[in-house]
Amino acid sequence: MSALPFPFNQPQILTDYTNSRTFKEFTPRISVTYEAADNANVYAAYSRGFKSGGFDMRGDATATPDTKNGYDAEIVDSYEAGFKGSMLGGSLCVNAAVFYADYKGQQVTTQVPKITPPPGVVSFVDNVGSSRIWGAEFEATAILSPDLSANLNFGYINAKFKSFLVYDLASAQYVDVADLRKFQNAPEVMANASLNWQHDLAGGRVAIVPSVSLRSDVHLFETPIPDIDQDGFALVDLSATWTSQNDHWRFGVHGRNLFNVKYRTGGYNFPSNQFAQSVIGFYGPPRTVRATVEYRF
Repeated sequence: MSALPFPFNQPQILTDYTNSRTFKEFTPRISVTYEAADNANVYAAYSRGFKSGGFDMRGDATATPDTKNGYDAEIVDSYEAGFKGSMLGGSLCVNAAVFYADYKGQQVTTQVPKITPPPGVVSFVDNVGSSRIWGAEFEATAILSPDLSANLNFGYINAKFKSFLVYDLASAQYVDVADLRKFQNAPEVMANASLNWQHDLAGGRVAIVPSVSLRSDVHLFETPIPDIDQDGFALVDLSATWTSQNDHWRFGVHGRNLFNVKYRTGGYNFPSNQFAQSVIGFYGPPRTVRATVEYRF
């Protein structure tokens, strides 16, 4: 019997070192609120966030020697201003906000192809550079009648890397590729709308809640990969419940993703390695319908 090829018969120690680092940061938060009316206020806030640095336990110090030095802390300065209030006698409630965040030393898990045998991919956590994120959020709840209410949520985000440093194994230098990178799992638009209709029926109260949620295109990794990146999609749900007057019994039917939309929530792309092509996608739940029966003591 012939010996198996590497890596099965020749295990190697790729990383063996001892090191330590200490991180600390002052992280203040300041907010100001002004009551513009009895049922409305505006506010502004600033905060600094801190994510400790460390060492990548999966780093390959043979292929990427800088792994031994660890990675630095990630710092974010966040600014937000908004409005919260109710109007029309309390039948309409509105929350709105705009925000801006400035990241420095952003920590990202980077994957690069190895140039030394055996062939493969090196994955490590690194401080890739800096980025900025700005956007807006809007929420509204309206009571349309004694039996009917509506909810609307909308969010917009614009995220961009200002610098994204990638370690080039061939030149042993860092290269700025910010123009080629996108934010991971950061759709520009997310929205949700629902109705809630309730009415007395057969000694209890019935509630019917249709809803639709929308999400625009997303990149599953910082590098755009058409084979696994997810296009925008919308999901439609519908629930109907009946609750007894004494609140002991509850019966329900709940439908999710009624149009059976296929959408990816994650994936991996290894188009060429020493074994075979490997392009993997992980998908959200298909159309599901379930019935529930509850008794509350």
